[in-house]
Parts: sequence; structure tokens; C-alpha cells
Amino acid sequence: MSKYKPLGLDVPTDEIADKVPLLRFFGIRDAKLVGDAVVAEMPITEACLNLQRTPHGGAISSLIDYSSAMACAHFAGVRASTADFQIRFLAGSAGTVLRAESRLVRAGKRLVVIETRVLDDHDVLIAMASVALAPFPVL
Repeated sequence: MSKYKPLGLDVPTDEIADKVPLLRFFGIRDAKLVGDAVVAEMPITEACLNLQRTPHGGAISSLIDYSSAMACAHFAGVRASTADFQIRFLAGSAGTVLRAESRLVRAGKRLVVIETRVLDDHDVLIAMASVALAPFPVL
């Protein structure tokens, strides 16, 4: 097994949103456990809009990636790197906040699979994603 040790593992999970500049840029807030899901929010601001004035796919993807990683840490008990990411964009949003709800599908030794749904503050389903994460080795 490799002796590679990823940087950033010393940052507590509840501080990641504040430490990653891209997450701060989009205003993505700390993820919280709500029922059977880890939930993260992102305000819909000028910074995340596309030319159609709806949330840009890259901003939505950043929200999904963060929420999924926090779900992996919470439900599987491991920090991980995104290995595979499949997303379907379903609608634009006229809301003011996007909410990513991430749930564990399966936790294996090599991959943790998370399903994430993104809704706006009108409960319109904006996107759905399946994210596979590769746990970092325990050294």
C-alpha cells in the first residue's frame, strides 16, 4: 500500500467549507445532519449564475461534491476523494437558496457511493447525482 498521505486531513470536517476558497466563493455553508441526510446549502447569488440567470452547472456540481464528501465522512466514517461523478440537471431555479441532500447508498472498502439531490427553496428538484468516493488510506 502506498504511503501517500493527502494534504488537508488535519482540517476538521466542520471547518472544510471555510477553508476551501471555491466553497467560500459560492457561499456554500457547513453541512449538517438532517434526518437520514447530510445537507449543505448555497445561496443563489450573482457569483453562481449562468447567462440564463439560473445557477451554473459548475456551482451546482461544487455543492454536490462538497455535500457528498461530507456524507461520506459522516455515514462511512472516512475522508475520501471523488472517483466518479454522474449528474443530471433537471431544472433551473427562481429561488434564493439551493439545498443538497446527500444519502449513503453503499460503503465499501474501495468506494463509497452517495446519492445527492439538489432542491431550491421552493422544493423544485434542480439536479440529481450519484457520486463514488475513494476513501483515503488510513496510515
